[in-house]
Amino acid sequence: MLKGEHEKLDREFLVKKLKDDEKGISHMLEELESMDKMVSVIYREKNEERAIFCLLLLLTTKLDLGYVESYYFSYDSTEKSLTYKEGYFDLRRISDSKLERIYTLAQERMDIERVGFLNEVLTTNQPRYSIKKGEFHTPYEFLNRLQNYTVIPICYGKKKYGIIILAGNRKFIRFERKEKEIIDLFKYNLSMYLYNRKLEINEMENERLKTIGHFANSIVHEFKTPISVIKGLASLAKNKLHDPAKVGEYLDNIIKEANRIVDMSQEVSEYAGLKERVLEKTTFNVMEILRQEVEKFRSNLELLQIQVIFVGDESWSKEGNRERFGRLIGYILKNAIENVDYSKENKYILIKLEDSGGKLTIEDNGCGIKERNVEKVFDPFFTTKINGTGLGLTIVKEALKKNGGSVTAESAEGQYTRIIIEA
Repeated sequence: MLKGEHEKLDREFLVKKLKDDEKGISHMLEELESMDKMVSVIYREKNEERAIFCLLLLLTTKLDLGYVESYYFSYDSTEKSLTYKEGYFDLRRISDSKLERIYTLAQERMDIERVGFLNEVLTTNQPRYSIKKGEFHTPYEFLNRLQNYTVIPICYGKKKYGIIILAGNRKFIRFERKEKEIIDLFKYNLSMYLYNRKLEINEMENERLKTIGHFANSIVHEFKTPISVIKGLASLAKNKLHDPAKVGEYLDNIIKEANRIVDMSQEVSEYAGLKERVLEKTTFNVMEILRQEVEKFRSNLELLQIQVIFVGDESWSKEGNRERFGRLIGYILKNAIENVDYSKENKYILIKLEDSGGKLTIEDNGCGIKERNVEKVFDPFFTTKINGTGLGLTIVKEALKKNGGSVTAESAEGQYTRIIIEA
């Protein structure tokens, strides 16, 4: 797929490109034992350019009509123009100099209002067969150089997607009924393929926008609470300047809420950057990280009288990003502590390494999770707490998935919650 109009072209580059493109669609070609399978094979391909290239290859090689060149030009309804997107060539019958010239000429955008017969083909959605060189004079050298060519519109309903041009080096190519039916088959299936791909892309974009909207609303809601608290405390402090002790109390609470905002900001930032960031990997002792993360919550654990129990190989090491692994454990511990059941006397968090360190379980005997919510705990923004973004366990799941690991949750309401990491 040629990208820049001014990119320097040579035979070696062009031949390599065609070979690479053919290699890229080898999985489709292997399945295409018959034309009947074309629909199911092509429709499964998510890469639009590969699907089009495969169809061009089939049109040029399978039909054996004498065509040696095939092109797909996409249509821009706003500009009313055609732009080259894909091409396939029979390298056995095209000279070096001709191939280079073809690529260069194909890059010129064509205004269909300056090429009446192309406009007609797109408007009527009817192919134009066996156009002879010189039959139509156009301002585009790409078209004027063609010896014999056929133009196939790719449209669905009123939607115009583009055209396919098949070109040969014979003076005339006869189209019988059978050939025209095959052309119609290709035309219809590419039109349907592009129509369905656009629907899929639009659906994904709508889902993305809905997610962004939900993301924005959730973040605004979560940040609004501590900001409102800070505003209220600042107003109270302003009215109590004569009472330093009271002002100090208000300031302590302001700092507490500010820290909460910082924590939420870090969660949002980490969630947003999960796919883009590539972190440095090192080898670290897992139990050491687990103990370090527990120490960060020591004051809360002592206040709530939660005992932490460690079970497993103290020497087991893991390759990964040390800091991120620590943060993931922190999210799980934070949830376990916040899930505390105050009515229980022997409150605990069990941290267990199994299978030579390949399995990590963090279990608490807190309030547990309702059965209908267990599967939702890894969903973005899902939370049953008054405070929190609902992103902690989502970050855990996505970060582990990115590195080939997995996480699951087990829980019984009123009894326990168990988070299981396998890497």
